[in-house]
Amino acid sequence: MKKNLMLIAFVLLAATALAGKWQITMQSPMGERTDEMTIVQDGEKLEVIILSPRGEQKYLGTIKGTDVTWSGKRQNQMGMEILVTFKGKIENDLLKGTVQMGDRGTFEWSAVRPK
Repeated sequence: MKKNLMLIAFVLLAATALAGKWQITMQSPMGERTDEMTIVQDGEKLEVIILSPRGEQKYLGTIKGTDVTWSGKRQNQMGMEILVTFKGKIENDLLKGTVQMGDRGTFEWSAVRPK
């Protein structure tokens, strides 16, 4: 019982720890890119805003335990709309996972809080 309560407390702390500013780094065939990211959290719901040289992109997602996912549509470099889906895990104060960029492939990403 005590272990279950500690696990529940850990999951709740992990869930509340996401809101705020982050730096997200993505790998792609064009190289590594680091952008600003803000997470707004309401329970299990997430709004993720990534600010890059191409502008601001907003995504909606969820957190379930240590799993995070968010997705949204954006325009690629040729002006075509694509679905972008991020999936990852929380590891202490680090987020990391993969991002599916439409039919262009899956790439790795990680995010840390700025110091």
